[in-house]
Amino acid sequence: MSIDSPIVTPSSINFYLPSWPPPKDFPVVVDVSGEVVSKYGDSVWDLSVWANIPKRINFGDGPIIGNLGAVSPENADVFRMVVAWWLWGPRSVFAAATLVSQHRALKILFVVSTRHGIDVKDLSRYPALIEEVAREIAPSAKKSALTLLHALYEQRDQLGFILLDRNGLLDLVSAFPPENDVEQTAYIPPRIWAYQVRRLRAVLDDFLAYKNEIEACYNTILDIYERRYGSLAGSRNNPKRLRIADGAGAFEVLSKKFGIYELLIRWYQQTPHRKYLPLFALTNFLSLVNRAGFAYILNMSLMRVQEAWGLCVDCLHIEQDEKIGQITMLCGETTKTVRDDDARWIASSSVSIAIDAMSAIAQWRTRVKKSYGDVSAGDVIYLFQQSCEPWAIRVKARGKQSMYPSYAEVVENYPKLFDLSELRITKEDWNLAKLITPSLDESAFGIGKIWKLAWHQLRRTGSVNMQASGLVSDFSLQYQLKHDTVASSLYYGQGYSHLVLNRSAKAEYIHTMYKMMGRELAMLLSDRFQSPYGDERKQSILKLVSESDERKLFVAAREGRVAWRRTLLGGCTKSGPCEYGGIDNVARCGGGDGKAPCTDALFDQTRVPQMQKLRQTLSMQLDKAELASPLRSSLQAQLRATENALNVLKRK
Repeated sequence: MSIDSPIVTPSSINFYLPSWPPPKDFPVVVDVSGEVVSKYGDSVWDLSVWANIPKRINFGDGPIIGNLGAVSPENADVFRMVVAWWLWGPRSVFAAATLVSQHRALKILFVVSTRHGIDVKDLSRYPALIEEVAREIAPSAKKSALTLLHALYEQRDQLGFILLDRNGLLDLVSAFPPENDVEQTAYIPPRIWAYQVRRLRAVLDDFLAYKNEIEACYNTILDIYERRYGSLAGSRNNPKRLRIADGAGAFEVLSKKFGIYELLIRWYQQTPHRKYLPLFALTNFLSLVNRAGFAYILNMSLMRVQEAWGLCVDCLHIEQDEKIGQITMLCGETTKTVRDDDARWIASSSVSIAIDAMSAIAQWRTRVKKSYGDVSAGDVIYLFQQSCEPWAIRVKARGKQSMYPSYAEVVENYPKLFDLSELRITKEDWNLAKLITPSLDESAFGIGKIWKLAWHQLRRTGSVNMQASGLVSDFSLQYQLKHDTVASSLYYGQGYSHLVLNRSAKAEYIHTMYKMMGRELAMLLSDRFQSPYGDERKQSILKLVSESDERKLFVAAREGRVAWRRTLLGGCTKSGPCEYGGIDNVARCGGGDGKAPCTDALFDQTRVPQMQKLRQTLSMQLDKAELASPLRSSLQAQLRATENALNVLKRK
């Protein structure tokens, strides 16, 4: 093993590990003169020569600094292996400060384990101690600790041990103190989320359908300006407005000539006092496309608004994975530098339409800015370009990217983008939003109010939606995201990627994943899940817990006393493997094989649309299946099972 990090060069004596774990006398830190500063077995690693400022890592089995407490020699040895893995393992850290930060985030696991006299590798067996860890982790380190522990779990085979297994991680998340109102970003209900995505997509599709005509019209007008004023720069400084031709309505005539009049009327809010379509309608539409593309990118990735705002025209990258296929990624400027937090984000493949539309407008407006002298050869061309046309109301001068607009401003400034009645919150919208965000403010997001869209909501909503969680009505979400939820899960959640993805997005995804797993388990207690044998059987299955104590359900599930896995009809509570399958064949679950339905099955009310679609698909396949064939018998059994499940849910 070798360090993949600029901290250490291949010629250094500490670049290659002779074994795993390393011998105690192996040099970890070496100064510029070749002197060994810290060895692997030391209780303190001094990283100051890497950081150029005092930086140390204390494993707790030597001098105690601070108030966290001691770590036993056995647990400290495991801790050293973890930190060494961050240095010599895959996706190595690239800065001493990162190593220190990651060490600090996980140290409490080793302290608590030592405090109670257990091996840290057995911590998953002690839910009460995991609760203690959760209480003592700094709120700012929760997501970081979870992400690090999840990565170590995914790399357990190479690492050689497990700190927290999947159940332990679920226990940790469920034991985290409740997030306060500031931390609880609103989750957009699926209906509203899907509506705003469809409208954003409509703008982008319209632009791309008429791109050639719009470009021809745009260039024709610029040519007129150049002829009239000698240059675009000269026109910018002229206070007079240009009429394309003598007489009113000149641009309206021109827009009809290029076939874009109806397009502009569709999206431009004409003011009552204007008799003709103004030239500014063209700039207004281009700016709308920019904002729609920007919003679409945020919807289809886990990017923060500041990160998306800094994307360049060449940000779209396609990776070909041998197991998954095509993976769409968005890359920021920092991908050309060596950093821990590489600026790469997994995105839906449909994000390419936003990039294509915004890139076209960026190129057009760059031509204008070059004429002004505001852009030089080699300058970065940002994906989002503010209006700069000489006929625009405001012309942006030389300088950095301006501040991004809020989503609320977009809604207000482009009144034809959304029908506000579609953003009005229904009872179902409220129930779903409240389920995911318990602290949601009813005075701001209550039933009957217009949902207040905000950029930061898209990140959390995207993270929840990527789980394809059974907690929300995800039928429309799956239609929008298609296979991209699978790619995101594998790359963010299961360590498939060989690339260093954006750590913040990965942390958001993983944190949400475990939160959704825990909440879905707790939802077994609600009326949403029904047993084919009625409430009495369901209560028998869940007799170990009560609705007032969801925590017991988490513990019972992790200890195997209550089992749960998703099926096409809902879920299965059978402990151990099912001899009939059940995940992709529901004949036994719903009693389609001529016997009574499975006593361990629970049917999910929110999966009714999927069941109806499954019933339709099975019926179509039956029409084509050969008579008296095994396939036909199997399809008939699954169809009966699906209908049985729908009938059970219909009774409620």
